[in-house]
Amino acid sequence: MTTLSDQEARDRFAAECHGNFLVAAPAGVGKTTAIAERIVHMALEPNGKEMLGELAVVTFTRKAAGEIRRRVEAKLLSRNVNRDILTSLDAAFFGTIDSFFSSLLSDCAEISTYGSSTQIVEEGGQVETRLWQDFLEDEAADWTKFLPQPQLDRLLQLCPWKTLAETARNCNPCLAEGLLSPPFPEIQWQRLFPDECANLPQILVDQINLLRSWKKCFETGHFSPLAISERWSSKQFDGVPFATLCQELWSGPLARWVEVAGGILCGRCAAAYAKYRLERGFATYDDLRRCAQNLLKNEGALQFLRSRNYRIIIDEGQDTSPEDLRFFLRLVPQAANGPARGHFSMVGDMQQCIYLRGCGEFVKISAICSELVSSGALERLIFTVTMRCPLSVVKCVNSLFPNVLCGANQAKFVPIECRPDGRSGSVFKMILRGNLRRAVHGQISEMK
Repeated sequence: MTTLSDQEARDRFAAECHGNFLVAAPAGVGKTTAIAERIVHMALEPNGKEMLGELAVVTFTRKAAGEIRRRVEAKLLSRNVNRDILTSLDAAFFGTIDSFFSSLLSDCAEISTYGSSTQIVEEGGQVETRLWQDFLEDEAADWTKFLPQPQLDRLLQLCPWKTLAETARNCNPCLAEGLLSPPFPEIQWQRLFPDECANLPQILVDQINLLRSWKKCFETGHFSPLAISERWSSKQFDGVPFATLCQELWSGPLARWVEVAGGILCGRCAAAYAKYRLERGFATYDDLRRCAQNLLKNEGALQFLRSRNYRIIIDEGQDTSPEDLRFFLRLVPQAANGPARGHFSMVGDMQQCIYLRGCGEFVKISAICSELVSSGALERLIFTVTMRCPLSVVKCVNSLFPNVLCGANQAKFVPIECRPDGRSGSVFKMILRGNLRRAVHGQISEMK
């Protein structure tokens, strides 16, 4: 049997069932096989039945969960294990994050707003759209409950109602927690409106008059969205470019106020809408997550769930949200520096993040993982040998991607290796011309 250069890391992950690991597994290195091997070793431990009963393998797709389980069963059958061990495998959880959360909520139905008969609806789907329309017509959507009337009136002068409503529909209900409605800013109009305009360039005179018209419109209660800053002149006014002065004294303070007041309005509206959905027996996937995460805020539920002694393995860990990752880390039994030994491992590749919501979530996930490793709660292992790629592809990847993954908020590139019996293979360059090239370039630009 050929020995792989990363065999020691693979063997440790499989055999050290009482360790916690953070496994970096680039594309094609066999992470599904590695997870299955670890579960087989758990099953063969002296207390294997108990360990299988505590196991939760959390994946991003039902297909991945089913594949891991099938491989575990096949490996156990090939070893002629006791039938009791295969039966114990039925007590283990293999499934998606959402199905895991749903099972926890069902078990804690007495303290959760998420009922066993709650129906999951797709955001933007027909049912959820009708719910949103009904909510807007219900007294629960009285916007004066979310923001005091004077501030609400000001906000609606600066921002269209339709924009605020659609933002609220897709907003995080927790956004406004602990925030207080900010006072409306005082605008220093005296610095923007000179007493004498005779010595000013005509463009400044015209723009000052335009600003006066905006002020009059706003003060009489009309809809007055902020003018685009690029339209304001760079001509000097009172020793400062007029555009800079407008930004500092007028549009900047108002834009910051709109951001905070609008965020409070949308967050409170989103919270009311989430409550409205749950009371009628409907929930989005985000509702499901929030309800599950709220379980751990209840001390009784936290102790009950921890008493199950979960042993969690997360597949495709790079796409787990920061909130979900913190949830799993709190759910398992605890040691002084984090999860108790043998109760938490995560396998994935930060180079392949595709579901995280923006760079901010990537930075948070990276920080959590670094802290877990530095504290000794998890040990980092790296799989480098790809089972898929021939030598030429490996060389191409290793030469190109260090120059791609080189930013401050990017994953660190992990070089891959070809398996010893891998073929040489070939890499070809395709030259794109005309409309096809422009189409591909446009798609790449959108991805960036």
